[in-house]
Amino acid sequence: MKIKFGDYFIRSFRLSDVKTIAKYGNNYNIYKYLRDYFPYPYSEKIAKEWLNFVLSQVPETNFAIANGEELIGSIGFTIQKDVNRYSAEIGYWLAEPYWGKGIAAEALTKLTEYAFSKF
Repeated sequence: MKIKFGDYFIRSFRLSDVKTIAKYGNNYNIYKYLRDYFPYPYSEKIAKEWLNFVLSQVPETNFAIANGEELIGSIGFTIQKDVNRYSAEIGYWLAEPYWGKGIAAEALTKLTEYAFSKF
């Protein structure tokens, strides 16, 4: 999957994303705003485990946020069950050097449109 917005993309994860996930994810300023299951410190071993999980997902609901060169974050949604089956929870993180540029807001808009059209 790949959705372009401006100079950025929401795309499927790749095994080659391991180093950049660990590089940008290993940041306390990101960790402190996320759910407890997001680890800190964030190692390459943890990044490999995450990639193994998301690359085997059916349906695919977790994606990379990237520029033309590398992954700069992650965005995804969890489809709810039972009486909440018509809703989903969206989560994301963005590498700190890219904060304040509207990237996350636009990625949220695009992923929401995608989720509603596919699910």
